[in-house]
Amino acid sequence: MKHMELKNEYNALINSLRLLVLPFDEQKSCLPSFADVKDEVLNIFFEAFLRIPPIVEKGIIPYNAIASILRLNNEITLIELDESLKSLAAFIDSKEWNHIRKLADIALTELGEKNTPPDLEFISWIAGH
Repeated sequence: MKHMELKNEYNALINSLRLLVLPFDEQKSCLPSFADVKDEVLNIFFEAFLRIPPIVEKGIIPYNAIASILRLNNEITLIELDESLKSLAAFIDSKEWNHIRKLADIALTELGEKNTPPDLEFISWIAGH
């Protein structure tokens, strides 16, 4: 993978974490009006997560951050299995989803990145029917 591609993958990961860490209202304001906020926030993170192996192999991500990102992914997967936490209301303000936001913040810190507004310019949005 070329240097620029690695940088793009890294930036996608960082911006997915920056989006995930935000409270619901701020997440909503970052996305197009037609977006399903919960689904988009999680999909953006999962897509970035699936593309991290090359940046891990190149040593771009510190080991402690890798552990935090894996922990975050595992926690999201477990929450998504709990029917009582699948609702939008739970995503907006449950202690479990707020814990996910804290884990995303920890991952950003361990990556040496600031918690600034996400740059989602790398995403091509397509409205559904």
